[in-house]
Amino acid sequence: MNKELVLSCQIPDRKSAIIREIKGDVNTVGRLREMGFYEGMIVSKFMSTTNDCIILNIKGNKVYLNDIAAHCILVEIL
Repeated sequence: MNKELVLSCQIPDRKSAIIREIKGDVNTVGRLREMGFYEGMIVSKFMSTTNDCIILNIKGNKVYLNDIAAHCILVEIL
């Protein structure tokens, strides 16, 4: 059974998801990988901010992503 993939910015606050795909322009994808984002990794959404930013918890660290970066990460909500 395939679960639906959503953008990382669509994860409900304080919920976890598994990264299934990272796609977008090569520079953004490269930067996300440098920051430690990979397919199969579990992330949780800490919160959204009012300035089109989301905060993801990745390996115990809070990472702020702008809207462009958040749209490159496709996740499956757990």
